[in-house]
Amino acid sequence: EKLQAVASAISKVAEAEGPWLMGVEELPLEETVTAIKTCEAAATVANTAVSVARMFIATKVVEAKRFSPGPSKETQEKLKGHQTELENYTKKLMDLKKTTASRKKAATMREAETEVQKAEELAKKVGEAAVIFQDDAKLLNLPSSEIRAAADETIKAEQAANTALVNARRFITQRQI
Repeated sequence: EKLQAVASAISKVAEAEGPWLMGVEELPLEETVTAIKTCEAAATVANTAVSVARMFIATKVVEAKRFSPGPSKETQEKLKGHQTELENYTKKLMDLKKTTASRKKAATMREAETEVQKAEELAKKVGEAAVIFQDDAKLLNLPSSEIRAAADETIKAEQAANTALVNARRFITQRQI
């Protein structure tokens, strides 16, 4: 009964990996994050089921040692078979968890790259907004209202770029990339 719970929980972990089993290794970022969370939740449930089964079997082994020699040996052999089966499930779970961890790392890197790209795009916009200030000859001929408007636009673009940069740094620091 406990091994059935373990088998069921591990099959749910494997099912949670379904999006990657369709032949698409790079899912859209939001789908990837959602699927990883589902895998992690299923793995936690499976891990609990493994622990419960392991404790149950260990308890039954201790109880079986108290039986008379004939039934004790037979029961212990059955329990060892169950332990072997549980170890196989545990190995499968560890493989699934390892795969999920590597996918999570890759998704986190993709998220970080996205944050950095946003900051880079906004930094380019600062350069585009400040292009008016590059040519001194043209700058001298512009009315002060246009210069002021260009300065305001440049300041707004710079603030947006700085905010995006801070967000990217915060993201990277929080994830310890």
